[in-house]
Amino acid sequence: MRILFDGFWWGRGPVSNRHLMISMVQTWSDLFPDDEIVVAVRRKDRDRLVGLPSGVTLVETTLTPHGISTMVELPFIARRARADLIFTHNFTPLFSPSVVFIHDLLFVTNPEWFTAKERLYFGLMTLTARRARAIVTSSQSEADRINTVLSRGPRATAIGLGLGDRLATLESRPAALASTDHFLLTVGRLNVRKNLAFACRAAVRSGAISPRFPLVIAGSVHGRTEDWPKEVLEAIQDGSVVLTGYVSDGELAWLYAQCRAFLFLSRGEGFGLPPLEALHAGAEIIASNIPVMREILDEHATFVEVTDSERLEREIARVVSTAPSAQERAAGIAWASGFTWERTIRLLRQTAVGASRSQGST
Repeated sequence: MRILFDGFWWGRGPVSNRHLMISMVQTWSDLFPDDEIVVAVRRKDRDRLVGLPSGVTLVETTLTPHGISTMVELPFIARRARADLIFTHNFTPLFSPSVVFIHDLLFVTNPEWFTAKERLYFGLMTLTARRARAIVTSSQSEADRINTVLSRGPRATAIGLGLGDRLATLESRPAALASTDHFLLTVGRLNVRKNLAFACRAAVRSGAISPRFPLVIAGSVHGRTEDWPKEVLEAIQDGSVVLTGYVSDGELAWLYAQCRAFLFLSRGEGFGLPPLEALHAGAEIIASNIPVMREILDEHATFVEVTDSERLEREIARVVSTAPSAQERAAGIAWASGFTWERTIRLLRQTAVGASRSQGST
């Protein structure tokens, strides 16, 4: 099989998108060395590609944004490269056989979490999805959402995600925590969907955080943001809440390994990789009580409704004062270890083989 991979974000872009693209290509190359892999990357990023497997053929794209390049440019590149199939993220080529990985359709079911510009752009995902030979996604919860939203086209199937070895790197203490060894942690983009103001307010009101034991938020601003309550702004000012901004993989590995507990009170996710990564590092997890979090974390987290501040305050106070047992930590690590890229890519290739052999679009 000769397959053209969408590598638009390989050189630079959202961390989660880059991680998925790179991990998928690397694992596919390792598991199926007889397949011919072509990766389409932006011309301006060609000199900054890290982690590209040997034997991969590179081709260049010039159009932006990502959706336009995927829909319009990749089909012509696939023809020139004589690819049997295109594998893309979120957006579907207007012609040529393809499998699309849709991260989530939250912008349809919860438009209030997105800007008008985001909704307009992301709308291209639903308009083109029916042209795909197959649709895959990360969780069964998201597959159910996609199949509810899309009335035409192939039904989405869940192939999972893997942890891989991205964080198996030399740990590095972030400069923002040069003098802090004890803290709570949350990771994610600073937007309204991540519900960080709620989590921060509950942490402040719990009485458990202070400049010596802060809540650390690792992430950058992206998308529609929310206003911080006055008490949270005061906590940021006095150091009880620490905003690190973007962190490297080494810094993230250190944060996961050192945090007392990990909070993830997101209102909605397609998968939710950060709490799984934290669980794998041995952290205790407090997560939002939404279907995808229960699917991904199973019994290895404490689940709290995303509006129940009093319950969250109590749980934060509890995890600060009471450490999990060694048995609980080991069980969480074992559960998280079951999420592998090998399993995901084997399912993806099985889907791709079926799609390449089918006649015409579904």
